[in-house]
Amino acid sequence: MTLVLSPPARGAPRALAQALLDEHPGSPADLSRQRVLLGQPAVAADLQQALREEAQARGQSGVLLPVLEPLALAAARAAGRAPASVWRSRRLLVEALQPHRGLLRQLFQEQDPWRLAEALQQLFSELDREALEPPADAAGFEARLRRGYRVRGAAPAALSQEAEVLYRLWGAWCVDLGAERPAAVLAEGLQRLLDHPGPRLEVLGLDAPDALTARWLARGLTSGRLRVWLAGRRDGEDGAGLRDWLARVQGHSDQPLPIEDAAAAPGPRSAWLDRAYASAPMPRAAAGPGLRWLEAADAEAEARLVDYLLREAWLAGSRSLAVVTEDRRLARRLRALLERSGLGLRDEIGWALSTSAAAAAFAALLDLHRHGPGYRRLLDWLQSPCSGVLADPVDAFHEQLVREGVAGGWTALQRAAAAQPALASTLEALQAALEALPAPLRPLPAGEWTGALLGLIEALPGLKAWLAADAAGQALLETLADLHEGLQGCALPLDADGIRALLDRALEAATFRPDREGRVRLLTLEQAQGLEASTVVLAGASRAQLPGAATASPFFNQAVRAELGLPDWRQRQALSLWRLRRLLDASPELLITQSADSAGEAVAVSPWIAALASVCEPPWRLDGETAARVLGPAGDSPARRASLPGRRRPAAPRVPAAQLRRRLSASAHQRLIECPYRYFGIDVLGLAPPREPDEDPDRRDFGERVHRLLQALASPQPGLPPPPPPPWQRPALLGHLEGLAEAVLAADLAQRALAQVWLENLRAALPALADWLLARGPAAVQAEVTWERDWAGWQLQGRVDRVETRASGRAVIDLKAGGLPAKRAVLAGEAVQLAHYALLEPAVERVEYLSLRGDQGPLVVEGSALQGLRETVGGRLTRRLAALERAAPRPAHGEPALCRRCELIGVCRRGEGLGL
Repeated sequence: MTLVLSPPARGAPRALAQALLDEHPGSPADLSRQRVLLGQPAVAADLQQALREEAQARGQSGVLLPVLEPLALAAARAAGRAPASVWRSRRLLVEALQPHRGLLRQLFQEQDPWRLAEALQQLFSELDREALEPPADAAGFEARLRRGYRVRGAAPAALSQEAEVLYRLWGAWCVDLGAERPAAVLAEGLQRLLDHPGPRLEVLGLDAPDALTARWLARGLTSGRLRVWLAGRRDGEDGAGLRDWLARVQGHSDQPLPIEDAAAAPGPRSAWLDRAYASAPMPRAAAGPGLRWLEAADAEAEARLVDYLLREAWLAGSRSLAVVTEDRRLARRLRALLERSGLGLRDEIGWALSTSAAAAAFAALLDLHRHGPGYRRLLDWLQSPCSGVLADPVDAFHEQLVREGVAGGWTALQRAAAAQPALASTLEALQAALEALPAPLRPLPAGEWTGALLGLIEALPGLKAWLAADAAGQALLETLADLHEGLQGCALPLDADGIRALLDRALEAATFRPDREGRVRLLTLEQAQGLEASTVVLAGASRAQLPGAATASPFFNQAVRAELGLPDWRQRQALSLWRLRRLLDASPELLITQSADSAGEAVAVSPWIAALASVCEPPWRLDGETAARVLGPAGDSPARRASLPGRRRPAAPRVPAAQLRRRLSASAHQRLIECPYRYFGIDVLGLAPPREPDEDPDRRDFGERVHRLLQALASPQPGLPPPPPPPWQRPALLGHLEGLAEAVLAADLAQRALAQVWLENLRAALPALADWLLARGPAAVQAEVTWERDWAGWQLQGRVDRVETRASGRAVIDLKAGGLPAKRAVLAGEAVQLAHYALLEPAVERVEYLSLRGDQGPLVVEGSALQGLRETVGGRLTRRLAALERAAPRPAHGEPALCRRCELIGVCRRGEGLGL
């Protein structure tokens, strides 16, 4: 038959649909005996859509769809056997690597044999698909490597060693797998597809054939058994990919390929794209209609911009929406936003199985086994949906553990669960199942470990039932079964950490696609080669994604790959540009988005998009501020924007007067000024998380110990040396402080290594502290003083580290174990702790921060500066409290640095609005 080439603006699925309906004019059109082999499974949806639309346009009552099969699956079925699994292939390579492991570490700097086996498997599979066989001897392989590396004269020893080892491993891999090699199964299946009698086979979406497939295409085209459908042009830079395709297939045939060019007059956009990607420079011209390029400030702004544009398109009447991106991180963020947009999402990229709830729950089980029944690890498991425990009992159990300070241990945990029989029974079953696993540090053959993990699932019936009913859970069970089958007979022993690393790698490589219908399709550039939609967004159009970087591999550079007959980076770039050109013609409204910044660094735009801008007159890139008006009418009103489906506004709740607690500490005062919503969540609703029983010690713990030391200088404290009588002398005072430091940290020194660091830090600060104390002069000193004061119907509260009373008035000192706020922030009333203490006690004439860090002196506010600060902060506080009384909104407007450490991040939804 023929190779049918459609122009870029007319996709191959549309051309195939029209040809099939021309050949089957009945009503309904019966295509059920027709077989279409798909190089990319995602184009099945494009062909089905084109067939329905074309049949409706022709007045046919319907269409009986053809049989649609991915080419690799059809070949495996025709061959009657499946290829060897990935893990069996890697296991054979790991075993073959053992005699050479020292040399391989030296050559490739890879310590993990499984990672090296993965790279070798990818290399050998690619060589196999390119119909390459190991040379007759290692010398012949070395000669090819020398030509690729352009080595003249004697080869370096490392090159000879690399050639020897890879030659032996390649040959052993081919022999061990034999007819189960994926390329062998593919070759046999493709041959049987051609030999099988029946209607001709249609081939769609096969734009990157390896040598085996190219040979099959050449035979099928020249014998009349295949009709192949592609879209693109042979001219220009964007035609290099198609030219490579034709050359590769023609190279396997001694007859000219039968090619049919589907004629079609190019539209305005196609003509402009032809000029943009012409091989020779072209003069500037107006951009094709419906094509826009929008730049957002950063990745988060880009994701929100795409979400906004799609919802605007929907309101404007667009009913076929798609997002195409090569950026996996951006795809994850878009997935989250689009799921909440009210439009629905049909995700064809898929989720990494490692990110699923099923994988997280299984990881929590393995953590319990490896590290023991800690409080937090157990809750991770119980709070997962597959534990079978309801949320209310788990919440009550959580509160009980926090209240009683239970950090872990089966006995203590089960004692705490005794009041809830169902929960106690779950814990008993869980303990028994985990204790049946091998000891974590015990090396065992890998197959025994995977068998034990499968046994763990069987021992927890609730877990198995939940996994079997969940799409990601089913994929996890299949992945674990594949891993177990592939590792059978593996002689290399692994402990719990080793098998966990293999499982994590398997889950990261596996994907699952939720079976959801939605109005927005999410695809990669490869999946979008047959796409047609009313609105398409090409997101993440940066150099890092289009064309991206060459795939990293420990073996061979691009010159060696070309010498060996493997596709090189130039060919991959040409293929990507071919696909991109087709996408740019895929929709009447196509928007290209790009982030200008990533982690503080400028993002370079894709050169292929920059090439469009270079021939555009006038410029057509829009910035983020004007992006919101791209699809809407010029007078787009706030009310219309607010009607977008599923739009979420940043939270700004109102607090009824009856809910106000009317108590204000220094920290609550700070929250009220920094972010009203944070004050609402923590001080009105009480959402601040409690200190967890097994939480690691941090700087707050150190600060508490230092405050106790300062308190012991002012008054006797239980278990600590009493204050020395005055007058103090520096040597004696310094010795007393050192004794106090050891006594204050004694319990910590017995339990945690971090306390030794604290002790050294404190010792380093004691000389400066002693000098500061001696310089204070005589005064009545109080430590850890609690003050309260009525203020406009509220109760101001504060706990002061140190109060010094003299005839002239009082001084307040707050000790800081870490850094101090900036003095300008204190004087401006942005850091309110010292001002809060001054409001509590009118007799205070001096407020001071004292840092234990040697690089910071005291920060002091006194005199007129203190009085001005009192008036400024006091007046603002009165106004803020009055606003609370009249139920004014509590918006979330904290600074980014505050948001990053806020306890309520993700609750307030700040940053998820449409303000750009």
